[in-house]
Amino acid sequence: IPAVEGEWQRLFVDLSALSGSTSARLRFRWNDGGVWASGIALDDVCVRQRLAQDLSIVAVYPHDPAPSPFNTADRTLRYTEIPLEQVEALTVSADVRNSGTGILRNVTVSTTILHDGQEFGPFAGSVVDSLMPGEEVLVRIPTGWTPTALGAVDLNMLGTADGPDDDMNDNSGMSIIH
Repeated sequence: IPAVEGEWQRLFVDLSALSGSTSARLRFRWNDGGVWASGIALDDVCVRQRLAQDLSIVAVYPHDPAPSPFNTADRTLRYTEIPLEQVEALTVSADVRNSGTGILRNVTVSTTILHDGQEFGPFAGSVVDSLMPGEEVLVRIPTGWTPTALGAVDLNMLGTADGPDDDMNDNSGMSIIH
């Protein structure tokens, strides 16, 4: 894993070379580079067969996590409650991963919004031309939609790519803003 100072890193490792093995061991070794840094986190460890074509929505955000929260020119923090008169047009996003072994082309993510019993959208993010096996990207969707009344906002995301998808169970995700 290449060293990056001051940031957590996500890593996707293809262990398909171990397929058919009767036993396997994983070893973790790390070095803080002499800067008194500490920390390692393992999460979402899954051992499964990799399919050829498999797009996955990994996380859904009811905000845009890319900009710095310290940028006072933009509202980039995730709000759980905000006065109606301070609400701006909603930008949502999703982490999308190619969980398959083949290249995915023309990856799109769209969202529909359910607010006060009414559905808005779908709104689509920009198209990702190609997504290599194991690659993960953040797709932003500026909806241009602003709520006009109080209440919960349900976001439903759907990811698609050209061609078949061998596992459609992980192509969607949702988030609720109260």
